Amino acid sequence: MAWQSDMWLLPNRITNFRYIRARKTEQGIVNVEEIAAIEETGGTIEYQDSTSLKVSASLPFVGNFDVGNDYIRIYSSSSIGATREEVLHGTFLWSNPKTDYSGAVARGTIECYSLLLLVEQAKLRAPLSLPPGTAAVAKARELVESCGLTVISDTSTMVLSMPHNYRAGESVLKVVNELLTSAGFSLLNINPAGEVLMTRYTDPANREPVLILRDDKQGVFFGPEVKHTFDTFEVPNEVTVICSAPDDVAGMSATAINNDPASQFSVPSRGGQIIVHVEEVSECESQAALQAMANRILSEKTGAVESIDVTHPYYPYVPGDAIRLMYTRHGLDIAGAVTSQTLRLNRAMTCDVHVRRFIRM
Repeated sequence: MAWQSDMWLLPNRITNFRYIRARKTEQGIVNVEEIAAIEETGGTIEYQDSTSLKVSASLPFVGNFDVGNDYIRIYSSSSIGATREEVLHGTFLWSNPKTDYSGAVARGTIECYSLLLLVEQAKLRAPLSLPPGTAAVAKARELVESCGLTVISDTSTMVLSMPHNYRAGESVLKVVNELLTSAGFSLLNINPAGEVLMTRYTDPANREPVLILRDDKQGVFFGPEVKHTFDTFEVPNEVTVICSAPDDVAGMSATAINNDPASQFSVPSRGGQIIVHVEEVSECESQAALQAMANRILSEKTGAVESIDVTHPYYPYVPGDAIRLMYTRHGLDIAGAVTSQTLRLNRAMTCDVHVRRFIRM
């Protein structure tokens, strides 16, 4: 994502917010009008990389609120002096707001949901049988587009080697995510414009940090409190993934080992003690894809127990991106993937983020 300036590295920005009614048309989702009833500040946007819907929002309103079946878009406009940047943060479905009446004033909260809710709520109307040779990602795309959403997808030549059968009534989102996982893709995601994303999984440890948080003037500053969490109970340092196959075909397996001396859970740090976690999958594109899956599972199971929580001014990255925290006062230097972010819609536009630490394999 390219930006016009380095203003995101500077403190003391002033931010305003706009809430726009947006409508689905044959040409895509278009903005219609500003929504006056939503209070400019006081709301939040929640990004959760580990959840199926990825993003939600909560917005306070005063007076009468009703945008029918249209969507809500949230924009911020941040400025320092003559420098200004506008950001679209999301396109949302909304639920019937809860309203409290006090005299002549009506107040309430609008709960907003990712457009991926349309895929989650869609159900298979009949049993679905996918024979060997079915292009997994192409089929996943077809299913999402049948929900009326626009898809942006990486290319894939992976085809199923075994039959996949799904019952009537299964969530389309569940089926799509299973197909994407078998092809070595990340789970379904969505961008702020409301376009669904199908992307190949990339190990966060192989991503360059998009942001460095420091407690000095050499990076984006952060709040005084940093929570550094360890939960070491039965943390594996070796993961083996087995891909099952028909009786007449040899299966595949892949193993990932945590040999990172900087990780207290690694084989060297534990004096050679190995704690193994084994998983079995029914489909995998290739040996390389299976290895990537083993690496991902090991990273997730280690990252889930070694993490940091920190608050900082908004910077334009998304959950899944890599960031680095350098807390020189306490000797902390941790790189990891952002797994959750709470964006507070206030003038300072502060973010509470949860970061899982990388392991190197």
